[in-house]
Amino acid sequence: PDNPEVLIEGVLFRARYLGSTQLISEGQPSKALRMMQAQEAVGRIKAPEGENQPSTDVDLFVSTEKLMVLNTDLQEIMMDHSLRTISYIADIGDVLVLMARRRLITSPGEGPNRRRQAKILCHVFESEEVS
Repeated sequence: PDNPEVLIEGVLFRARYLGSTQLISEGQPSKALRMMQAQEAVGRIKAPEGENQPSTDVDLFVSTEKLMVLNTDLQEIMMDHSLRTISYIADIGDVLVLMARRRLITSPGEGPNRRRQAKILCHVFESEEVS
């Protein structure tokens, strides 16, 4: 938006929530790897062409501080993520994938064999407003 005050207050987008899945990610993935992970999340959640896709109508609230998913039917908050936890947002046609870090895990071992992994929660949405 042209008005910066709107960003502080927030912007609403209509969408259909399709589901969420969790991925494990190592280190600091590149944009290309994040996009592959987003496509994997879509593959796990989205029903094959011709099959019924369960979904819930939602409003995505985005501000400079947080991202919230609001159930439009029940008028309740389904998800609330601080903007600092959002690691990637993928726009794939009319599908939107929000990827939020849950926590870091350090594998057992010592020295160079120790690996840092992060649990990533991937939320998948469909919206005409995305593309």
